[in-house]
Amino acid sequence: MNDNLNINKACRKYLLKDTDVRLNIVLTLLIAIVFNFLLYKNVFASRGDYYILLMLYVFILGFTIIGSNAMVVNLTAKDKLNKRIEFILASGFDIKDIIKSYTKEMWVISSIPSFVLFFMTYLIYDFKIDFKLIFAVYISLVIMLYFEVLLFNIISLYQKNFKFFKNLVFFVSSLLIYLVASFSKHIIEFIDKHNVNLVYVLLGINIVLLIIFASFSIIKYKKLSKPVLAGESAINNDIIIQILKSDGLVMLFIIFALELAKSTIVNDKISKRIDFILANGVLKNKIIINYIASLYFSALIILAPSIVLSMYTMSLSIYLIFNTLITSLIYTLLIIYTLLFITNMNKINRLQISFAVLHIIILSVSYITYIFTNVLALYFIIKALILIVLLVLLGINTKIERIVTTYY
Repeated sequence: MNDNLNINKACRKYLLKDTDVRLNIVLTLLIAIVFNFLLYKNVFASRGDYYILLMLYVFILGFTIIGSNAMVVNLTAKDKLNKRIEFILASGFDIKDIIKSYTKEMWVISSIPSFVLFFMTYLIYDFKIDFKLIFAVYISLVIMLYFEVLLFNIISLYQKNFKFFKNLVFFVSSLLIYLVASFSKHIIEFIDKHNVNLVYVLLGINIVLLIIFASFSIIKYKKLSKPVLAGESAINNDIIIQILKSDGLVMLFIIFALELAKSTIVNDKISKRIDFILANGVLKNKIIINYIASLYFSALIILAPSIVLSMYTMSLSIYLIFNTLITSLIYTLLIIYTLLFITNMNKINRLQISFAVLHIIILSVSYITYIFTNVLALYFIIKALILIVLLVLLGINTKIERIVTTYY
Protein backbone atom coordinates (compact mmCIF):
# COMPACT_ATOMS: atom_id res chain seq x y z
CA MET A 1 0.00 0.00 0.00
CA ASN A 2 2.80 2.45 0.95
CA ASP A 3 4.67 1.53 -2.22
CA ASN A 4 1.60 2.38 -4.32
CA LEU A 5 1.19 5.68 -2.45
CA ASN A 6 4.82 6.49 -3.21
CA ILE A 7 4.24 5.79 -6.92
CA ASN A 8 1.15 8.03 -6.85
CA LYS A 9 3.08 10.82 -5.14
CA ALA A 10 6.05 10.57 -7.53
CA CYS A 11 3.72 10.47 -10.53
CA ARG A 12 1.78 13.52 -9.31
CA LYS A 13 4.96 15.47 -8.65
CA TYR A 14 6.41 14.64 -12.07
CA LEU A 15 3.22 15.54 -13.94
CA LEU A 16 2.72 18.86 -12.16
CA LYS A 17 6.27 19.87 -13.08
CA ASP A 18 5.77 19.00 -16.75
CA THR A 19 5.47 22.06 -19.04
CA ASP A 20 2.84 20.51 -21.34
CA VAL A 21 0.64 19.57 -18.40
CA ARG A 22 0.88 23.06 -16.92
CA LEU A 23 0.06 24.67 -20.27
CA ASN A 24 -2.99 22.42 -20.73
CA ILE A 25 -4.25 23.24 -17.22
CA VAL A 26 -3.74 26.98 -17.72
CA LEU A 27 -5.38 26.87 -21.18
CA THR A 28 -8.44 25.01 -19.85
CA LEU A 29 -8.77 27.40 -16.91
CA LEU A 30 -8.50 30.42 -19.24
CA ILE A 31 -11.22 28.99 -21.48
CA ALA A 32 -13.35 28.34 -18.38
CA ILE A 33 -12.93 31.97 -17.29
CA VAL A 34 -13.64 33.41 -20.77
CA PHE A 35 -16.65 31.12 -21.33
CA ASN A 36 -18.18 32.00 -17.97
CA PHE A 37 -17.42 35.69 -18.39
CA LEU A 38 -19.41 35.61 -21.63
CA LEU A 39 -22.19 33.77 -19.80
CA TYR A 40 -22.14 36.42 -17.07
CA LYS A 41 -22.48 39.14 -19.73
CA ASN A 42 -25.47 37.24 -21.25
CA VAL A 43 -23.72 36.87 -24.61
CA PHE A 44 -25.26 33.39 -25.01
CA ALA A 45 -28.58 34.23 -23.36
CA SER A 46 -30.52 33.93 -26.62
CA ARG A 47 -29.00 30.52 -27.45
CA GLY A 48 -30.81 28.64 -24.67
CA ASP A 49 -29.93 25.86 -22.22
CA TYR A 50 -29.18 23.25 -24.88
CA TYR A 51 -26.47 25.39 -26.46
CA ILE A 52 -24.78 26.08 -23.10
CA LEU A 53 -24.96 22.42 -22.10
CA LEU A 54 -23.62 21.24 -25.47
CA MET A 55 -20.66 23.62 -25.40
CA LEU A 56 -19.92 22.75 -21.75
CA TYR A 57 -19.98 19.04 -22.60
CA VAL A 58 -17.67 19.41 -25.61
CA PHE A 59 -15.18 21.62 -23.72
CA ILE A 60 -14.96 19.15 -20.82
CA LEU A 61 -14.67 16.14 -23.14
CA GLY A 62 -12.20 17.70 -25.56
CA PHE A 63 -9.80 19.36 -23.14
CA THR A 64 -9.80 16.45 -20.68
CA ILE A 65 -8.85 14.05 -23.48
CA ILE A 66 -6.16 16.43 -24.77
CA GLY A 67 -4.75 16.96 -21.26
CA SER A 68 -4.77 13.30 -20.22
CA ASN A 69 -3.33 12.17 -23.54
CA ALA A 70 -0.43 14.63 -23.17
CA MET A 71 0.25 13.14 -19.72
CA VAL A 72 0.24 9.59 -21.11
CA VAL A 73 2.85 10.55 -23.71
CA ASN A 74 4.99 12.57 -21.31
CA LEU A 75 4.98 9.96 -18.54
CA THR A 76 3.95 6.41 -19.52
CA ALA A 77 5.34 6.46 -23.07
CA LYS A 78 8.58 8.15 -21.95
CA ASP A 79 8.99 5.69 -19.07
CA LYS A 80 8.58 2.84 -21.54
CA LEU A 81 11.07 4.26 -24.08
CA ASN A 82 13.60 5.26 -21.40
CA LYS A 83 13.39 1.80 -19.78
CA ARG A 84 12.30 3.46 -16.52
CA ILE A 85 9.30 1.13 -16.19
CA GLU A 86 11.61 -1.89 -16.51
CA PHE A 87 13.73 -0.46 -13.68
CA ILE A 88 10.63 0.00 -11.50
CA LEU A 89 9.48 -3.54 -12.30
CA ALA A 90 12.91 -4.86 -11.35
CA SER A 91 12.38 -3.25 -7.92
CA GLY A 92 9.46 -5.62 -7.28
CA PHE A 93 6.48 -3.55 -8.45
CA ASP A 94 3.64 -5.04 -10.48
CA ILE A 95 2.98 -3.45 -13.89
CA LYS A 96 -0.77 -3.40 -13.12
CA ASP A 97 -0.20 -1.35 -9.96
CA ILE A 98 1.99 1.09 -11.88
CA ILE A 99 -0.58 1.60 -14.63
CA LYS A 100 -3.37 1.94 -12.07
CA SER A 101 -1.40 4.62 -10.17
CA TYR A 102 -0.51 6.49 -13.37
CA THR A 103 -4.12 6.41 -14.52
CA LYS A 104 -5.50 7.66 -11.22
CA GLU A 105 -3.16 10.66 -11.04
CA MET A 106 -3.63 11.59 -14.71
CA TRP A 107 -7.40 11.32 -14.40
CA VAL A 108 -7.51 13.46 -11.24
CA ILE A 109 -5.18 16.17 -12.59
CA SER A 110 -6.93 16.38 -15.98
CA SER A 111 -10.36 16.44 -14.29
CA ILE A 112 -9.64 19.39 -11.95
CA PRO A 113 -9.78 22.15 -14.64
CA SER A 114 -12.88 20.52 -16.11
CA PHE A 115 -14.55 20.49 -12.70
CA VAL A 116 -13.72 24.19 -12.29
CA LEU A 117 -15.37 24.86 -15.67
CA PHE A 118 -18.44 22.83 -14.69
CA PHE A 119 -18.75 24.40 -11.22
CA MET A 120 -18.29 27.98 -12.50
CA THR A 121 -20.94 27.42 -15.18
CA TYR A 122 -23.35 26.02 -12.58
CA LEU A 123 -22.84 29.07 -10.31
CA ILE A 124 -23.13 31.71 -13.05
CA TYR A 125 -25.75 30.28 -15.42
CA ASP A 126 -29.27 29.47 -14.27
CA PHE A 127 -30.15 26.24 -16.07
CA LYS A 128 -33.84 25.50 -16.53
CA ILE A 129 -32.97 21.84 -17.04
CA ASP A 130 -33.14 19.70 -13.89
CA PHE A 131 -29.68 19.91 -12.28
CA LYS A 132 -29.77 16.20 -11.40
CA LEU A 133 -29.80 15.37 -15.11
CA ILE A 134 -26.95 17.78 -15.86
CA PHE A 135 -24.95 16.32 -12.97
CA ALA A 136 -25.66 12.80 -14.29
CA VAL A 137 -24.20 13.83 -17.66
CA TYR A 138 -21.10 15.24 -15.95
CA ILE A 139 -20.55 12.21 -13.66
CA SER A 140 -21.02 9.68 -16.49
CA LEU A 141 -18.60 11.72 -18.62
CA VAL A 142 -15.96 11.77 -15.85
CA ILE A 143 -16.28 8.00 -15.26
CA MET A 144 -16.01 7.34 -18.99
CA LEU A 145 -12.87 9.49 -19.18
CA TYR A 146 -11.24 7.41 -16.42
CA PHE A 147 -11.46 4.29 -18.57
CA GLU A 148 -10.28 6.30 -21.59
CA VAL A 149 -7.13 7.31 -19.66
CA LEU A 150 -6.65 3.71 -18.48
CA LEU A 151 -6.92 2.39 -22.04
CA PHE A 152 -4.48 5.00 -23.40
CA ASN A 153 -1.98 4.12 -20.66
CA ILE A 154 -2.13 0.43 -21.53
CA ILE A 155 -1.93 1.19 -25.26
CA SER A 156 1.18 3.31 -24.72
CA LEU A 157 3.08 0.24 -23.47
CA TYR A 158 2.72 -1.36 -26.89
CA GLN A 159 3.69 1.60 -29.04
CA LYS A 160 6.86 2.44 -30.93
CA ASN A 161 5.50 5.76 -32.19
CA PHE A 162 3.00 7.07 -29.66
CA LYS A 163 3.48 10.70 -30.76
CA PHE A 164 1.42 9.97 -33.86
CA PHE A 165 -1.39 8.77 -31.62
CA LYS A 166 -1.02 11.89 -29.44
CA ASN A 167 -1.24 14.18 -32.48
CA LEU A 168 -4.19 12.20 -33.84
CA VAL A 169 -6.13 12.56 -30.57
CA PHE A 170 -5.25 16.26 -30.35
CA PHE A 171 -6.42 16.85 -33.92
CA VAL A 172 -9.67 14.88 -33.50
CA SER A 173 -10.47 16.58 -30.16
CA SER A 174 -9.77 20.06 -31.56
CA LEU A 175 -11.80 19.27 -34.68
CA LEU A 176 -14.68 18.04 -32.51
CA ILE A 177 -14.74 21.30 -30.52
CA TYR A 178 -14.56 23.37 -33.72
CA LEU A 179 -17.30 21.42 -35.53
CA VAL A 180 -19.70 21.48 -32.58
CA ALA A 181 -19.12 25.21 -32.08
CA SER A 182 -19.64 25.88 -35.80
CA PHE A 183 -22.70 23.68 -36.24
CA SER A 184 -24.20 24.08 -32.75
CA LYS A 185 -27.18 26.01 -34.12
CA HIS A 186 -27.94 23.28 -36.67
CA ILE A 187 -27.45 20.53 -34.07
CA ILE A 188 -29.91 22.21 -31.68
CA GLU A 189 -32.42 22.77 -34.50
CA PHE A 190 -32.09 19.12 -35.52
CA ILE A 191 -32.67 17.96 -31.93
CA ASP A 192 -35.66 20.31 -31.43
CA LYS A 193 -37.22 19.27 -34.74
CA HIS A 194 -37.15 15.60 -33.73
CA ASN A 195 -38.35 16.33 -30.16
CA VAL A 196 -35.24 14.74 -28.64
CA ASN A 197 -33.94 15.70 -25.19
CA LEU A 198 -30.27 16.69 -25.50
CA VAL A 199 -29.57 15.51 -21.95
CA TYR A 200 -30.59 11.95 -22.83
CA VAL A 201 -28.56 12.11 -26.06
CA LEU A 202 -25.41 13.10 -24.12
CA LEU A 203 -26.11 10.45 -21.47
CA GLY A 204 -26.48 7.87 -24.24
CA ILE A 205 -23.17 8.93 -25.82
CA ASN A 206 -21.43 8.70 -22.42
CA ILE A 207 -22.84 5.24 -21.71
CA VAL A 208 -21.89 3.89 -25.16
CA LEU A 209 -18.34 5.30 -24.90
CA LEU A 210 -18.10 4.07 -21.30
CA ILE A 211 -18.98 0.52 -22.38
CA ILE A 212 -16.46 0.66 -25.25
CA PHE A 213 -13.56 2.09 -23.22
CA ALA A 214 -14.32 0.00 -20.13
CA SER A 215 -14.56 -3.24 -22.14
CA PHE A 216 -11.30 -2.73 -24.03
CA SER A 217 -9.39 -1.37 -21.01
CA ILE A 218 -10.51 -4.16 -18.63
CA ILE A 219 -9.73 -6.88 -21.18
CA LYS A 220 -6.28 -5.41 -21.87
CA TYR A 221 -5.65 -4.76 -18.15
CA LYS A 222 -6.33 -8.39 -17.25
CA LYS A 223 -3.90 -9.56 -19.95
CA LEU A 224 -1.25 -7.07 -18.87
CA SER A 225 1.92 -8.73 -17.57
CA LYS A 226 4.86 -6.71 -18.85
CA PRO A 227 5.44 -4.04 -21.46
CA VAL A 228 6.15 -5.11 -24.98
CA LEU A 229 9.85 -4.63 -25.71
CA ALA A 230 10.78 -1.61 -27.80
CA GLY A 231 10.84 -2.54 -31.45
CA GLU A 232 8.48 -5.48 -31.04
CA SER A 233 5.50 -5.25 -33.35
CA ALA A 234 1.96 -5.94 -32.21
CA ILE A 235 0.50 -5.77 -35.72
CA ASN A 236 -1.35 -8.92 -36.71
CA ASN A 237 -1.40 -9.03 -40.50
CA ASP A 238 -3.72 -12.07 -40.62
CA ILE A 239 -6.40 -10.23 -38.65
CA ILE A 240 -6.16 -7.07 -40.74
CA ILE A 241 -6.45 -9.15 -43.95
CA GLN A 242 -9.62 -10.76 -42.59
CA ILE A 243 -11.03 -7.33 -41.70
CA LEU A 244 -10.27 -5.98 -45.17
CA LYS A 245 -12.08 -9.00 -46.64
CA SER A 246 -15.15 -8.18 -44.56
CA ASP A 247 -14.91 -4.54 -45.71
CA GLY A 248 -14.75 -5.86 -49.28
CA LEU A 249 -18.23 -7.26 -48.69
CA VAL A 250 -19.27 -3.76 -47.63
CA MET A 251 -18.07 -2.47 -51.01
CA LEU A 252 -20.34 -4.99 -52.74
CA PHE A 253 -23.20 -3.94 -50.47
CA ILE A 254 -22.71 -0.27 -51.46
CA ILE A 255 -22.88 -1.15 -55.17
CA PHE A 256 -26.06 -3.21 -54.73
CA ALA A 257 -27.70 -0.61 -52.45
CA LEU A 258 -27.04 2.21 -54.92
CA GLU A 259 -28.54 0.20 -57.78
CA LEU A 260 -31.63 -0.59 -55.70
CA ALA A 261 -31.89 3.06 -54.67
CA LYS A 262 -32.31 4.09 -58.31
CA SER A 263 -35.63 2.25 -58.50
CA THR A 264 -36.86 3.59 -55.16
CA ILE A 265 -35.52 6.92 -53.88
CA VAL A 266 -34.39 8.30 -57.24
CA ASN A 267 -37.68 7.43 -58.94
CA ASP A 268 -39.63 8.90 -56.02
CA LYS A 269 -37.72 12.18 -56.34
CA ILE A 270 -37.92 12.43 -60.13
CA SER A 271 -41.64 11.60 -60.19
CA LYS A 272 -42.29 14.00 -57.28
CA ARG A 273 -43.90 11.14 -55.34
CA ILE A 274 -41.85 12.05 -52.28
CA ASP A 275 -43.15 15.63 -52.51
CA PHE A 276 -46.72 14.30 -52.49
CA ILE A 277 -46.03 12.08 -49.47
CA LEU A 278 -44.46 14.95 -47.49
CA ALA A 279 -47.32 17.29 -48.47
CA ASN A 280 -49.78 14.79 -46.96
CA GLY A 281 -48.16 15.12 -43.54
CA VAL A 282 -45.93 12.03 -43.51
CA LEU A 283 -42.87 12.70 -41.35
CA LYS A 284 -39.42 12.74 -42.95
CA ASN A 285 -38.14 10.21 -40.39
CA LYS A 286 -40.89 7.73 -41.29
CA ILE A 287 -39.97 7.98 -44.98
CA ILE A 288 -36.28 7.42 -44.15
CA ILE A 289 -37.12 4.37 -41.98
CA ASN A 290 -39.09 2.86 -44.89
CA TYR A 291 -36.17 3.48 -47.24
CA ILE A 292 -33.76 1.87 -44.75
CA ALA A 293 -35.95 -1.23 -44.48
CA SER A 294 -36.26 -1.63 -48.26
CA LEU A 295 -32.65 -0.83 -49.20
CA TYR A 296 -30.78 -2.49 -46.32
CA PHE A 297 -32.64 -5.80 -46.28
CA SER A 298 -32.95 -6.04 -50.07
CA ALA A 299 -29.20 -5.51 -50.52
CA LEU A 300 -28.46 -8.00 -47.72
CA ILE A 301 -30.63 -10.65 -49.39
CA ILE A 302 -28.63 -10.21 -52.61
CA LEU A 303 -25.36 -10.26 -50.64
CA ALA A 304 -26.37 -13.22 -48.40
CA PRO A 305 -24.73 -15.94 -50.57
CA SER A 306 -21.45 -14.01 -50.55
CA ILE A 307 -21.61 -13.59 -46.76
CA VAL A 308 -22.29 -17.30 -46.19
CA LEU A 309 -19.56 -18.27 -48.66
CA SER A 310 -17.11 -15.92 -46.94
CA MET A 311 -17.78 -17.47 -43.56
CA TYR A 312 -16.68 -20.85 -44.88
CA THR A 313 -14.07 -20.15 -47.57
CA MET A 314 -12.47 -17.03 -46.00
CA SER A 315 -13.02 -18.18 -42.39
CA LEU A 316 -14.58 -14.86 -41.42
CA SER A 317 -15.60 -14.83 -37.76
CA ILE A 318 -19.03 -13.83 -36.51
CA TYR A 319 -17.49 -10.56 -35.20
CA LEU A 320 -16.30 -9.59 -38.69
CA ILE A 321 -19.71 -10.45 -40.15
CA PHE A 322 -21.20 -8.20 -37.47
CA ASN A 323 -18.72 -5.49 -38.56
CA THR A 324 -19.96 -5.93 -42.15
CA LEU A 325 -23.63 -5.65 -41.11
CA ILE A 326 -23.16 -2.55 -38.93
CA THR A 327 -20.95 -0.75 -41.48
CA SER A 328 -23.45 -1.60 -44.22
CA LEU A 329 -26.28 -0.13 -42.12
CA ILE A 330 -24.37 3.14 -41.67
CA TYR A 331 -23.65 3.27 -45.41
CA THR A 332 -27.36 2.67 -46.09
CA LEU A 333 -28.23 5.77 -44.08
CA LEU A 334 -25.45 7.68 -45.82
CA ILE A 335 -26.76 6.65 -49.28
CA ILE A 336 -30.34 7.63 -48.37
CA TYR A 337 -29.36 11.05 -47.01
CA THR A 338 -27.05 11.66 -49.99
CA LEU A 339 -29.81 10.90 -52.49
CA LEU A 340 -32.30 13.06 -50.57
CA PHE A 341 -29.74 15.88 -50.41
CA ILE A 342 -28.91 15.87 -54.13
CA THR A 343 -30.99 18.28 -56.23
CA ASN A 344 -29.44 17.55 -59.64
CA MET A 345 -30.51 13.95 -60.33
CA ASN A 346 -28.16 13.79 -63.33
CA LYS A 347 -25.30 13.24 -60.84
CA ILE A 348 -26.74 9.93 -59.62
CA ASN A 349 -24.73 7.79 -62.05
CA ARG A 350 -21.46 9.08 -60.57
CA LEU A 351 -22.37 8.07 -57.03
CA GLN A 352 -21.02 4.51 -57.27
CA ILE A 353 -17.52 5.79 -58.05
CA SER A 354 -17.79 8.49 -55.37
CA PHE A 355 -18.87 6.01 -52.68
CA ALA A 356 -16.22 3.50 -53.75
CA VAL A 357 -13.50 6.17 -53.45
CA LEU A 358 -14.92 7.30 -50.09
CA HIS A 359 -14.89 3.73 -48.79
CA ILE A 360 -11.27 3.22 -49.91
CA ILE A 361 -10.17 6.53 -48.30
CA ILE A 362 -11.86 5.63 -45.00
CA LEU A 363 -10.25 2.17 -44.99
CA SER A 364 -6.85 3.71 -45.79
CA VAL A 365 -7.10 6.24 -42.94
CA SER A 366 -8.23 3.50 -40.52
CA TYR A 367 -5.45 1.16 -41.62
CA ILE A 368 -2.75 3.86 -41.35
CA THR A 369 -3.99 4.65 -37.85
CA TYR A 370 -3.74 0.97 -36.93
CA ILE A 371 -0.23 0.70 -38.41
CA PHE A 372 1.03 3.64 -36.32
CA THR A 373 -0.76 2.76 -33.08
CA ASN A 374 -1.00 -1.07 -33.19
CA VAL A 375 -4.47 -0.69 -31.65
CA LEU A 376 -6.96 -2.78 -33.59
CA ALA A 377 -9.95 -1.15 -31.88
CA LEU A 378 -8.91 2.19 -33.40
CA TYR A 379 -9.35 0.72 -36.90
CA PHE A 380 -13.05 0.25 -36.20
CA ILE A 381 -13.45 3.43 -34.11
CA ILE A 382 -11.86 5.74 -36.74
CA LYS A 383 -13.93 4.17 -39.52
CA ALA A 384 -17.16 4.52 -37.51
CA LEU A 385 -16.35 8.10 -36.47
CA ILE A 386 -15.73 9.27 -40.05
CA LEU A 387 -18.97 7.69 -41.28
CA ILE A 388 -21.01 9.03 -38.35
CA VAL A 389 -19.61 12.57 -38.77
CA LEU A 390 -20.50 12.50 -42.48
CA LEU A 391 -23.94 11.14 -41.63
CA VAL A 392 -24.61 13.82 -39.01
CA LEU A 393 -23.51 16.62 -41.36
CA LEU A 394 -25.77 15.29 -44.13
CA GLY A 395 -28.64 14.76 -41.70
CA ILE A 396 -28.42 18.34 -40.42
CA ASN A 397 -28.38 19.82 -43.93
CA THR A 398 -31.00 17.54 -45.50
CA LYS A 399 -34.13 19.53 -44.74
CA ILE A 400 -37.57 19.08 -46.32
CA GLU A 401 -37.01 22.17 -48.50
CA ARG A 402 -33.85 20.53 -49.87
CA ILE A 403 -35.58 17.18 -50.47
CA VAL A 404 -38.39 18.64 -52.59
CA THR A 405 -36.00 20.77 -54.67
CA THR A 406 -35.21 18.41 -57.53
CA TYR A 407 -34.57 18.72 -61.26
CA TYR A 408 -33.62 16.17 -63.90
